Order: sequence, then structure tokens, then C-alpha cells
Amino acid sequence: MVRNEHEAKLFAAAASEAWVRLRARGIAREAAPTRIRHVFSIEECCAGAVYVQESVPENLRLKQQVVAQIDAACPRGVLIGTSSSFLSASLISLSCAVDPSRVVTVHPSLPAWDNFVEVFSSEPSHVAR
Repeated sequence: MVRNEHEAKLFAAAASEAWVRLRARGIAREAAPTRIRHVFSIEECCAGAVYVQESVPENLRLKQQVVAQIDAACPRGVLIGTSSSFLSASLISLSCAVDPSRVVTVHPSLPAWDNFVEVFSSEPSHVAR
């Protein structure tokens, strides 16, 4: 999601550069940066999604706010990944009204262009309310 057309152009340029490196490593053989679609709202982003990844800075309130908006905008059954290094999915999902159990931590390996992702979950009931 981007906030304006200027950000969309900046992102497109960065994606094009990254694609060259990814293809050189044998990653993203079938994909193309032209398949990236820029949207301007969480609702637009979630429409028709089968998976949504949240990657805002490590701030519990901010992550809770964004994930709650994603939870409200996504159809049931859509998995929501949070890219968090130390905040648990159970804490982040406390703000979700639709289905907090679908929030999982999705942590990419480093360097970021490797094709490995760690996925783990915790239920909201593990956290005292």
C-alpha cells in the first residue's frame, strides 16, 4: 500500500532494481514487477486477497491498529502475517474483532532476498486480557 502516486513511482523503481538481483539469484523466475499493483487503502489492498502481510515498524500500538484494520477488511479465511522481531502475534492480534487466530508471525530470513520464511503462531487466549 502506498500513500500517493509519488510513492508508487519510488516503489516501482525500487522493485525493478530488486527484481534484477532476485532473477540473478534464481528467485522470482516466473514473477515480474509489472504484476505489482499499487493501492491507496487497506480495504483496497485486502479486496480479493488470500494472504496479507503487515510490515510496519516494531510498535505494538501501531501494529495492533494496522492489523485490526486488515482483520476488519479481509474476508474470513485470509491469513494475516505480521513481520515482527519481538512482539508476539497474540499481543498484536488482541485488537482484532473478526478473527484474531488468523494472525501469524512471518519472519523472513536474512539476507532479505533468501527464499526462506519462518512462520509461527500463538493464540490470543495465551495472553491475559
